[in-house]
Amino acid sequence: MWLQRRDPAAAAPWLDGALELSREIGDRHREAQVRRRVAVLHGQRGEPHRTHVELGRAPGILDELAGLHCAAFVQQAIGELFLRQGDAGAASAPLVDAFVVQRRLGGRAAVARVAGLLGELHHAAGRRRTAPRCFHRSLSTCRRLGARDRAELVRARLRSLG
Repeated sequence: MWLQRRDPAAAAPWLDGALELSREIGDRHREAQVRRRVAVLHGQRGEPHRTHVELGRAPGILDELAGLHCAAFVQQAIGELFLRQGDAGAASAPLVDAFVVQRRLGGRAAVARVAGLLGELHHAAGRRRTAPRCFHRSLSTCRRLGARDRAELVRARLRSLG
């Protein structure tokens, strides 16, 4: 909740406790998920190096556990991080991987989110035909899910493309 409100100072003690507890009880899956959120925290603090370190730890844990669905979320986070840092080239593979896995597993909300990120990626890379297609995919999925707020964000992004 604190991360969604973009309040990393409030989120930090909760995430520290969650990380400690997940290690204490040996829940590697939960540890990977907490690390993904810790990476978001570092991103909100403007600490890209620490974000990369945390995101780098999570895939190894998930590979060890064969957590394909969760690994896709980590790939999405990695791709989004690179995209926000202006590195569309580095963002491409993790976002495409996340999209393929989420589509195969039927994670419609995740597909909508990653499709929107792919739209941003293609727009940043100057692919003027591909970007709107990705945004339209995101928008149609948001509509099917009844995610009106998310759909409105995607519609606004489409309008900004001109």
